[in-house]
Amino acid sequence: MAVFSRDDKTSDAGFSGKEITTIASSSEITGDFKIDGNLVIEGKVSGNIYCNCGVVIEENGYGEGKIVARKITVKGKYNGTLEADFIELIDESVVRGEINSNRVLMKEGVVFEGTSKFREAFLTDKNIILELENKK
Repeated sequence: MAVFSRDDKTSDAGFSGKEITTIASSSEITGDFKIDGNLVIEGKVSGNIYCNCGVVIEENGYGEGKIVARKITVKGKYNGTLEADFIELIDESVVRGEINSNRVLMKEGVVFEGTSKFREAFLTDKNIILELENKK
């Protein structure tokens, strides 16, 4: 299986109609990413992710660094900072670090160790990547 794959289908993770990029379960990626569509992490990612849509860390997925997106769903493990309009920690996920969001859902069985801070939602028409680049 390829490291990246593209698919125009939407998923049950609440993705928008944009493309879905998947990091395969056998892959380990290090670096910073800017993604205009959606991202599914089945493997291991170390670095910062800036995404205009949604990010899902699957059951066997692992991430560390910072993720900024409209929606983040964690089913696997994550160490670092999560920042989104809506963050959901489900299944038996383990998250250590900081959550910055105006809406957070944690289901039974989740392990969360860290801090959670309220922040205003992104505007619906706002390009997250462009806004972050303009702040530099």
